[in-house]
Amino acid sequence: MVTLLLSRETKKWETDERMVDSPQNTTKIFDKILQASIANSPPWQIAGASLAYVSPEELDSVKQLYLIRESAKVISFLHKHPFLISMLVEAYLKAQSFFPNSEIALQIVSDQEEDYQKLFAFILTQEPVNDALARLDKFDDEWFLDQPEHIRCAFNLNLEFV
Repeated sequence: MVTLLLSRETKKWETDERMVDSPQNTTKIFDKILQASIANSPPWQIAGASLAYVSPEELDSVKQLYLIRESAKVISFLHKHPFLISMLVEAYLKAQSFFPNSEIALQIVSDQEEDYQKLFAFILTQEPVNDALARLDKFDDEWFLDQPEHIRCAFNLNLEFV
């Protein structure tokens, strides 16, 4: 499956190029989307492709909850992984139940050797290390580890001691 995104801000189509095996295949996918767009409203589901859209309102809801580090990278990542948006709202609320009044920062963490990026939520805490780690373990056991694998592959949480 190929994910194509239309960014309302840039008015450009974006795709994960690793998923497109040839320029001809890309053209066929765009043709299918164009044909389907006449009859459907977003997001369109088409055989072999999906079109996802992240609205400015959805991004605003994330920006209101989190501190965002390197905003352009985070927003670009969310456009490529729109399924994370609703989970981020839920993750914030769950994290607040374990770490009340803590700020949470979103940041892209890259591994050049492994060639991947992941969105991290860093819970900023002043708690003693052992107490905070015990809470994080409980948070993982009660919520995070129950998230689908595609979420956990793109997103993780950790602590940042301030």
